[in-house]
Amino acid sequence: MIIEIIVGLLVSGGVLYIPIIIQKLEEAIFGIFRLGWGLVKGAARKIRTFSRFVVKSVKDLINGFQEFLKFLKGGKGSFKKIIDEVFDNFRKTILKQFTDIEFINGYDIDKVLKFVKGHRPNPSEYLSIRYIKAHLKKFEKGASYLVPKKVLDDYGRDIIGRLDGQFVMSKTEMDDLLKKAKGNLSYVEDELGIPPGGWKGKELIRIDILNVKKQNIRMPTGNEAGANDLWLPGGKLPKGYSESVMDAIKKGDYKEISINLK
Repeated sequence: MIIEIIVGLLVSGGVLYIPIIIQKLEEAIFGIFRLGWGLVKGAARKIRTFSRFVVKSVKDLINGFQEFLKFLKGGKGSFKKIIDEVFDNFRKTILKQFTDIEFINGYDIDKVLKFVKGHRPNPSEYLSIRYIKAHLKKFEKGASYLVPKKVLDDYGRDIIGRLDGQFVMSKTEMDDLLKKAKGNLSYVEDELGIPPGGWKGKELIRIDILNVKKQNIRMPTGNEAGANDLWLPGGKLPKGYSESVMDAIKKGDYKEISINLK
């Protein structure tokens, strides 16, 4: 997770200060717990304790993590139990929410997620052909994703998106999301699983791609570099939005739109 945060900061044009890395790590962990801890008694109080171990300088980094490890070891299993319950509730919630996914060959969400990133099977092995076709049909009117403008400014606009697969939403769902957000950045971050404040103070650009077939639109495998710990099989985001991946997009094949989120 730390490696992904560092790479994410570099790609987004962020600065690699230790306190910022630790802050992003904490936000990422809280992002996961936010989806599951509401069902666990006492979880909020336990997890909140983590904040006191956030380090403020390079000098405190090692000691900070040593204190955190002591806390875990001294908890007599109570902290581990909270973590297990939170993630179990998150998993059960997800399984209950996405009953429309048509799994085959004895697979389900839980079984697919047992494969570690980099070794997950091709979606055609665990999803029906009918489901895959119906899912990709949602992108016939186009696909969209949001990106900080600084990323485009720093890395250029000739070819954009991740080379191993750029995650995108359907254009229709992006229209709906931004309409509901009414300019509220926090709402968009929450809906897309972005750590709170991850895009604060950044000018965001909406990228629209209309010819998705040209970009090899396909189901995500979960092995892509952009797949984080909240990735789910079946082309689903935790809040229910549809996602797919496509090849990097050349200039002229996408439309760049400035959006106002605060």
